[in-house]
Amino acid sequence: MSDRDSLVETLMSPAGRIARVAVGTLLILLGLGVVGGLLGILMLIVGAAMLVTAAMKWLAIGPLLGRDIHGLKEGEEPPEEEAQGEPERGTRED
Repeated sequence: MSDRDSLVETLMSPAGRIARVAVGTLLILLGLGVVGGLLGILMLIVGAAMLVTAAMKWLAIGPLLGRDIHGLKEGEEPPEEEAQGEPERGTRED
């Protein structure tokens, strides 16, 4: 596994997403309350982008690392997630 692959896996993991939320929140708070000006606005935008992409399970820097925004390599299929929730309508368990 290359360094890029391990970085993508780390950023897409739950711990990586939590870290992106924490850093994004910190950038927003610093941009609004401490820095100000153009740099503060840029910090606000970057922080908001980090929050949104972490919440949506996207990786905005994925294309820079040879992946798509979902962290997948070209031609790679997304993992199938287990169906959760209510059973399909029309099926009855007696």
